[in-house]
Amino acid sequence: RLRAHRDREFARYRRREPDAQARPHLRDAQAPGEDKRVDLRRWVGKGEFGTTDCAIIDPLNWRLVVFDWKYGQGVPVSPIENDQALLYTLGTWTSFAEQMFAQYLLEEAHKKGQEVDLNGPWEDGIQVVIIIEQPRAQGGGGVWETTMGAVLAEGRKIKKDAERTEDPNAPLIPGLDQCKFCQAGKFMICKE
Repeated sequence: RLRAHRDREFARYRRREPDAQARPHLRDAQAPGEDKRVDLRRWVGKGEFGTTDCAIIDPLNWRLVVFDWKYGQGVPVSPIENDQALLYTLGTWTSFAEQMFAQYLLEEAHKKGQEVDLNGPWEDGIQVVIIIEQPRAQGGGGVWETTMGAVLAEGRKIKKDAERTEDPNAPLIPGLDQCKFCQAGKFMICKE
């Protein structure tokens, strides 16, 4: 009975309209994709992937919107510089959007008889909107606007951090924030 109640409650929240902050960014959807598996190998290593709840890839308006649904109520989550949301955005970029934006850019340049160098920082001007909807956590969710250039710069930092974890002698640094969901920490059996 408890599970059935939770399932009905979840469905009720999922059917809600996006909040007033998110609605303008979702209005002109050109290429939406829901619950898409995204490749994170370029950023965090072999075999890594994520699932983005919704992505709107909109080359015509030079915009990428990534929407993340959070059902939890315990920890409010902000979209601002959120590593998980950045990874979903990076995964959406490498799995789908980069090719779509590049194709659009090449087609537009061809129409005008111009050349395009895709080896340069052509992605910098793409608007990125990251939306987190977290209806059950007071203060959770919101909208963060940035650029693809800024997201790619963060991606390079994330990649370096991920590479450092491959070092068998990498220091383990336990703490309240990084260990709050760790089972070993909850039961006080962590060796660190």
